[in-house]
Amino acid sequence: MITEEITHSTRHVGRGRPSKNSPTEEVTKICLQLQIQQLDDAIKTAETLVFLAIVYYATRRSLN
Repeated sequence: MITEEITHSTRHVGRGRPSKNSPTEEVTKICLQLQIQQLDDAIKTAETLVFLAIVYYATRRSLN
């Protein structure tokens, strides 16, 4: 799942301490968060299926 957070702010442009009439610019910050989850049951099932497929293949090959 990806979560996007967008924030808008105003910052002063130029050097030094800003005055009331200092130029400003709009700044947009985008923060993306990626959330992952390991599915242990699905991994175990996949490992079992791969093992069974190898056994099946090896058995059929040795019988021929």
